[in-house]
Amino acid sequence: MKRIDLSMSEANRRRRESIKLDQMMRVLFGLSKKVMVPLLGGLFGERFASDQVTIQYGNGKFVDHKLGQIEGNLFITVRTADGKQYS
Repeated sequence: MKRIDLSMSEANRRRRESIKLDQMMRVLFGLSKKVMVPLLGGLFGERFASDQVTIQYGNGKFVDHKLGQIEGNLFITVRTADGKQYS
């Protein structure tokens, strides 16, 4: 029985670590536009000019069919001056 308790404790520890990582990523992606534009350009394999793009952060919270709340990680959309969109 004690082994089960250890497994549950390990699962709780991993969940807490996962939540901390999610929070750190949100902080990272919430940095200034000057920092974000090159980072997102690297993720999309593009060279964005910070004065020619807009960054939109979407809502990551949803309600499921049982009215429970589901929270997504992070939704980001980059729009360029020439009309291209990256999500």
